[in-house]
Amino acid sequence: MSGFAVVIVAYRSLPDLPRCLGSLSDPNQPGLEDIAVVINPPDDGAYDYIRQHFPQVKVVLAEKNLGFAHGNNAGAALFPEAEFYFFLNPDAAVPSLLFPTLRDFFATHPNAAIVGLKTRSPDGTLQLSARNFTTPLDLFRLRSLPLARLLGHDAEGKALARLEKLTEPERVDWVAGLALAIRGDVFRRLGGFDQGYFVFVEDMDLCWRARQRGWECWFLPQPEVWHRWGGSVGRLGWRKALVHLSALWRFFRRRYDLGGWLEKALFPYLWLSDLLAMRLTMPNVGWFTRRRNR
Repeated sequence: MSGFAVVIVAYRSLPDLPRCLGSLSDPNQPGLEDIAVVINPPDDGAYDYIRQHFPQVKVVLAEKNLGFAHGNNAGAALFPEAEFYFFLNPDAAVPSLLFPTLRDFFATHPNAAIVGLKTRSPDGTLQLSARNFTTPLDLFRLRSLPLARLLGHDAEGKALARLEKLTEPERVDWVAGLALAIRGDVFRRLGGFDQGYFVFVEDMDLCWRARQRGWECWFLPQPEVWHRWGGSVGRLGWRKALVHLSALWRFFRRRYDLGGWLEKALFPYLWLSDLLAMRLTMPNVGWFTRRRNR
């Protein structure tokens, strides 16, 4: 199959699907060959809605919540010969003529395997959709953004400012999986997303594995994708930070080949320092709020 196969993993995403699928159904999307939506339970009516309003879309109703990585692999498996895959969050919407732009870029950059896009929130705020590979030393800083700003180490703010000014495509370490294009043959050679990640970090891991095999990851400043941040993962509540930390630890173990006594020594330290940073800098969020109000 030539062209792009779009894969969307939905979890209680019915409010977002009209805009998402509507943007893909725009007649100004040449090169878009097929769309699949994988619905993780519980089904909030998304299955019937898609069947009624977007009958051309393939729908998979999972028997259990597969998570983001597994769900994307299940959707991609419906198109085993796709030239390109485009993985899109259900709370995102794409601009017109996106796929011709992506195809032209891949054609002129033969070593580019993965391409990410600039994304903005509904209010126009830029989102950090391209980053450097996270290291264990980044954990405290990432969880302590208010403290980091006070100390003059606002890495996230500096990265956002740099992306805002970017006008030309640029090679990066990794791009966010909320709007990620990848060559089909590369995706299949890599075995897809690592299903050991339930949600979070699977996109960074995919980019890292592609880079290990000599492929490049690129960020495009144009065109831009609209994204309502946290549509599905926001429902994790206080568990979000813990799930994210566990995913990061899996990535660290793979990237740095940690094992044995070193793993046992580092893991408790990283876990506790991460939780301490959250407690000090975000005392009114999630689990800590409920504990304090008991």
